[in-house]
Amino acid sequence: GASNRQDLIDPAVLRAGRLDVKVKVGRPDMAAARDIFSKYVTTVANRYKGKISAYEIWNEPNAKFFMTPVSPANYTELLKAGYTAIKGVDQSITVIGDVLGSGRTLTDDNGEVQTMNPVEYLAGMYDAGAHGYFDAISFHPYKYDMKYSEQQDQVASPLRQFQNMRA
Repeated sequence: GASNRQDLIDPAVLRAGRLDVKVKVGRPDMAAARDIFSKYVTTVANRYKGKISAYEIWNEPNAKFFMTPVSPANYTELLKAGYTAIKGVDQSITVIGDVLGSGRTLTDDNGEVQTMNPVEYLAGMYDAGAHGYFDAISFHPYKYDMKYSEQQDQVASPLRQFQNMRA
Protein backbone atom coordinates (compact mmCIF):
# COMPACT_ATOMS: atom_id res chain seq x y z
CA GLY A 1 0.00 0.00 0.00
CA ALA A 2 0.90 3.64 -0.23
CA SER A 3 -0.03 6.67 1.84
CA ASN A 4 1.24 10.14 2.47
CA ARG A 5 -0.55 10.14 5.84
CA GLN A 6 1.02 7.40 7.95
CA ASP A 7 -0.73 8.88 11.00
CA LEU A 8 -4.08 7.76 9.52
CA ILE A 9 -3.08 4.13 8.93
CA ASP A 10 -4.45 1.58 11.38
CA PRO A 11 -1.63 0.62 13.82
CA ALA A 12 -2.33 -3.08 13.14
CA VAL A 13 -1.21 -2.55 9.55
CA LEU A 14 1.98 -0.82 10.70
CA ARG A 15 3.10 -3.53 13.16
CA ALA A 16 6.35 -5.41 12.52
CA GLY A 17 6.24 -7.85 9.65
CA ARG A 18 3.46 -6.08 7.74
CA LEU A 19 5.18 -3.09 6.13
CA ASP A 20 8.88 -3.59 6.66
CA VAL A 21 10.01 -1.37 3.81
CA LYS A 22 9.02 2.27 4.12
CA VAL A 23 10.01 4.80 1.52
CA LYS A 24 9.38 8.46 2.17
CA VAL A 25 8.82 10.58 -0.89
CA GLY A 26 8.76 14.31 -0.22
CA ARG A 27 6.12 16.64 -1.52
CA PRO A 28 6.85 18.33 -4.83
CA ASP A 29 7.64 22.02 -4.88
CA MET A 30 5.03 24.44 -6.22
CA ALA A 31 6.22 24.29 -9.84
CA ALA A 32 6.28 20.48 -9.86
CA ALA A 33 2.85 20.33 -8.18
CA ARG A 34 1.39 22.61 -10.88
CA ASP A 35 2.93 20.39 -13.56
CA ILE A 36 1.50 17.22 -11.98
CA PHE A 37 -1.93 18.86 -11.65
CA SER A 38 -1.81 20.09 -15.24
CA LYS A 39 -1.00 16.60 -16.54
CA TYR A 40 -3.78 15.09 -14.45
CA VAL A 41 -6.36 17.65 -15.65
CA THR A 42 -5.27 17.18 -19.26
CA THR A 43 -5.72 13.41 -18.92
CA VAL A 44 -9.19 13.79 -17.39
CA ALA A 45 -10.30 16.38 -19.97
CA ASN A 46 -9.12 14.15 -22.82
CA ARG A 47 -10.80 11.08 -21.39
CA TYR A 48 -14.17 12.81 -20.95
CA LYS A 49 -14.00 15.12 -23.97
CA GLY A 50 -17.51 15.54 -25.37
CA LYS A 51 -19.05 14.06 -22.20
CA ILE A 52 -18.30 16.71 -19.56
CA SER A 53 -19.00 20.31 -20.45
CA ALA A 54 -17.78 22.06 -17.28
CA TYR A 55 -15.14 21.54 -14.61
CA GLU A 56 -14.79 23.18 -11.20
CA ILE A 57 -11.19 23.75 -10.21
CA TRP A 58 -11.06 22.68 -6.57
CA ASN A 59 -13.64 23.09 -3.83
CA GLU A 60 -13.64 25.94 -1.34
CA PRO A 61 -9.95 26.83 -1.44
CA ASN A 62 -10.75 29.62 1.03
CA ALA A 63 -10.94 27.01 3.83
CA LYS A 64 -7.91 25.24 5.29
CA PHE A 65 -9.66 21.87 5.40
CA PHE A 66 -9.82 21.95 1.58
CA MET A 67 -6.54 23.69 0.73
CA THR A 68 -3.53 24.36 2.92
CA PRO A 69 -2.40 27.03 3.26
CA VAL A 70 -5.35 29.30 2.53
CA SER A 71 -3.78 31.44 -0.18
CA PRO A 72 -5.51 33.20 -3.08
CA ALA A 73 -2.14 33.43 -4.87
CA ASN A 74 -1.45 29.68 -4.59
CA TYR A 75 -4.97 28.83 -5.71
CA THR A 76 -4.65 31.21 -8.66
CA GLU A 77 -1.55 29.31 -9.83
CA LEU A 78 -3.52 26.06 -9.63
CA LEU A 79 -6.47 27.66 -11.45
CA LYS A 80 -4.22 28.93 -14.23
CA ALA A 81 -2.71 25.46 -14.68
CA GLY A 82 -6.13 23.80 -14.76
CA TYR A 83 -7.69 26.37 -17.08
CA THR A 84 -4.79 26.22 -19.53
CA ALA A 85 -4.82 22.40 -19.53
CA ILE A 86 -8.59 22.12 -20.05
CA LYS A 87 -8.75 24.78 -22.76
CA GLY A 88 -5.82 23.05 -24.46
CA VAL A 89 -8.05 20.00 -24.86
CA ASP A 90 -11.33 21.73 -25.73
CA GLN A 91 -12.01 25.48 -25.88
CA SER A 92 -15.75 24.92 -25.43
CA ILE A 93 -15.43 23.44 -21.93
CA THR A 94 -16.52 25.82 -19.17
CA VAL A 95 -13.95 26.26 -16.40
CA ILE A 96 -15.46 27.26 -13.07
CA GLY A 97 -13.14 28.97 -10.64
CA ASP A 98 -13.39 30.05 -7.03
CA VAL A 99 -16.00 27.60 -5.74
CA LEU A 100 -15.83 29.64 -2.55
CA GLY A 101 -17.68 28.98 0.67
CA SER A 102 -19.33 31.86 2.50
CA GLY A 103 -18.01 32.85 5.90
CA ARG A 104 -15.64 35.10 7.77
CA THR A 105 -11.88 35.27 7.90
CA LEU A 106 -10.84 33.22 10.93
CA THR A 107 -7.35 32.50 12.23
CA ASP A 108 -6.09 30.01 14.79
CA ASP A 109 -4.09 30.87 17.91
CA ASN A 110 -0.90 31.04 15.82
CA GLY A 111 -2.41 33.51 13.35
CA GLU A 112 -2.74 30.93 10.55
CA VAL A 113 -5.79 31.53 8.36
CA GLN A 114 -8.38 28.78 8.75
CA THR A 115 -11.05 30.34 6.51
CA MET A 116 -11.01 33.52 4.45
CA ASN A 117 -13.96 35.75 3.65
CA PRO A 118 -14.84 35.01 -0.01
CA VAL A 119 -14.86 38.71 -0.93
CA GLU A 120 -11.25 39.11 0.29
CA TYR A 121 -10.27 35.80 -1.32
CA LEU A 122 -11.64 36.76 -4.73
CA ALA A 123 -9.90 40.15 -4.55
CA GLY A 124 -6.67 38.31 -3.70
CA MET A 125 -7.14 36.07 -6.73
CA TYR A 126 -7.51 39.06 -9.04
CA ASP A 127 -4.42 40.61 -7.44
CA ALA A 128 -2.59 37.36 -8.25
CA GLY A 129 -3.62 37.45 -11.93
CA ALA A 130 -6.72 35.23 -12.04
CA HIS A 131 -8.50 37.45 -14.57
CA GLY A 132 -8.99 35.49 -17.79
CA TYR A 133 -8.42 32.08 -16.20
CA PHE A 134 -12.02 31.10 -15.47
CA ASP A 135 -15.31 31.29 -17.33
CA ALA A 136 -17.57 31.40 -14.29
CA ILE A 137 -17.35 31.35 -10.52
CA SER A 138 -19.22 29.24 -8.02
CA PHE A 139 -20.28 30.24 -4.51
CA HIS A 140 -21.62 28.12 -1.66
CA PRO A 141 -23.93 30.41 0.37
CA TYR A 142 -24.05 28.57 3.72
CA LYS A 143 -26.61 30.04 6.11
CA TYR A 144 -29.32 27.59 7.04
CA ASP A 145 -31.26 29.66 9.56
CA MET A 146 -32.54 32.27 7.08
CA LYS A 147 -33.79 32.31 3.52
CA TYR A 148 -31.21 33.60 1.07
CA SER A 149 -33.64 36.25 -0.20
CA GLU A 150 -34.08 37.63 3.35
CA GLN A 151 -30.39 38.22 4.09
CA GLN A 152 -30.04 41.73 2.65
CA ASP A 153 -29.87 43.41 6.08
CA GLN A 154 -27.38 40.91 7.52
CA VAL A 155 -23.90 42.45 7.41
CA ALA A 156 -21.85 39.31 6.72
CA SER A 157 -24.59 37.22 5.11
CA PRO A 158 -23.85 35.05 2.08
CA LEU A 159 -26.18 37.27 0.03
CA ARG A 160 -24.18 40.39 0.92
CA GLN A 161 -20.91 38.56 0.30
CA PHE A 162 -22.16 37.49 -3.13
CA GLN A 163 -23.23 41.06 -3.94
CA ASN A 164 -19.82 42.35 -2.82
CA MET A 165 -18.01 39.77 -4.95
CA ARG A 166 -19.95 41.02 -7.96
CA ALA A 167 -19.21 44.69 -7.22
